[in-house]
Amino acid sequence: MLTTKYHIGKYACYVCLGILFMVLQNAPGFFLIFGIKPLLVFALAIAVAVLEKETAGSMFAIFAGLLCDLYSGYTFGFYIFTLFAACLVVGLLSKGYIRPTITNCFMFTLLFMIVIQWTGFFFSVFIWVDESVYHYFISHYVTLSLYTAITALPIFLVVVKIHHYFQKRIAMA
Repeated sequence: MLTTKYHIGKYACYVCLGILFMVLQNAPGFFLIFGIKPLLVFALAIAVAVLEKETAGSMFAIFAGLLCDLYSGYTFGFYIFTLFAACLVVGLLSKGYIRPTITNCFMFTLLFMIVIQWTGFFFSVFIWVDESVYHYFISHYVTLSLYTAITALPIFLVVVKIHHYFQKRIAMA
């Protein structure tokens, strides 16, 4: 009974962080550098997937994708699907092949941001416009991906603190 209570508490903290980060990433002028704002909810979903393994990370990714889709310019469901797939891969890899470190969180966030942003860019801009839009992808989307990966570092540390706090309580129960 107590372990269920602590599991619910841990995921409630993640949900509250997700909502807080959604509000922060969509606040006008907040975290704005050169006209680019990081996707804080995306970084949070990857951090949770690194620590919580595939099932819990994927379920949180669906929620985080919904939050990203609410304010994105892409078709509704784009971030739900792509973030779910990314967090499933990250969770499966962190289950047995990689350690949950801050470096791995940074690399996964950067890798999947570039892949997902390229996918969105391809279907929303590239196939409709001429091929000279590569400079826009590099100047905007790659910079967005790098900025999000950098903001993933403190987000990962917060998620680690929450994870260890509740895991300690679960182990004692």
